[in-house]
Amino acid sequence: AGVEAVALNLTTVAPRAAGFLAAYDCDQPQPNISNHNYAHAQVAAHSVIVGVSDSGEVCILARRATNLVVDITGRFSSGVGGSTPARLIDTRAEGGPLPGLLPRAVPEVGAPGTVTALSITAVDAGQPGWVRAAPCDSTDTTSTVNVTSAAAVPNLTVVGGGSPICVTASSATHVLVDRFVSFDSAAGFDVRTPRRVTDTRLGEGVPLAAGETMMLDAATLGTTATTAGVMLNLTAVGAEHAGFLTAYPCRSGRPATSSLNYAAGDVVANFAVVAPDADGDVCVYSLSSTHVVVDDTSWEGYTDVP
Repeated sequence: AGVEAVALNLTTVAPRAAGFLAAYDCDQPQPNISNHNYAHAQVAAHSVIVGVSDSGEVCILARRATNLVVDITGRFSSGVGGSTPARLIDTRAEGGPLPGLLPRAVPEVGAPGTVTALSITAVDAGQPGWVRAAPCDSTDTTSTVNVTSAAAVPNLTVVGGGSPICVTASSATHVLVDRFVSFDSAAGFDVRTPRRVTDTRLGEGVPLAAGETMMLDAATLGTTATTAGVMLNLTAVGAEHAGFLTAYPCRSGRPATSSLNYAAGDVVANFAVVAPDADGDVCVYSLSSTHVVVDDTSWEGYTDVP
């Protein structure tokens, strides 16, 4: 009762063919958006923030038959606006891909003081690279989506309204931008310009070992005792074997869930809503040896994060 939106991690396992998922408020018509893309036999996870129906339900449409795992990572009980999910950009319908390193403004992001959840999808990338969603005047070096092939790869991000938001690709690629749900000031979000929290490729360049856990402390994350959740972009780079990352509050112990799934050699990213522990710390566990990159996009103070 009282829940207006939820953060979910959707994982598809052994799909019969390539396809996509669309998660949406069951009281609304099925929108022309996608939350998650998958290939034949792939294990893939992507996050979504979506409004719930009056009876507290979310509907999930699968384009092709697949096993599905759904983890609840956050609940939002106030400040949820009335944005109808919508596709804001689809360069496939415009006759040409987004040129490399040429920022493209995203329309209808939101009014000043609002925060909007967007899904950014890269399709038919000409070469390995990245797509970034950030304020148009930003000089940050983070990434929202990482691509290694022409396959469709989505990721979730949250952006603040009132200042122009741009999507930029490292090389020519088709880009889709879908809007899900918006929040007003009652939600308690503090949306920052994306910043890199850690990157194991730097310094001594030692990856996170198989079965090892790294801690991101309160000083690193900028969290306090009143921070209910942080929103992170997790990226696994060059994993030795297939596996997963799990982000969780350190004191609570590792849950039986995953935040991101990767194959050997992958560069793959996923958005995660995580509750810090009482000290403000978040831990990240890896099943296999892999480099880990963590970008911090925002934190908020009033959300119930399991």
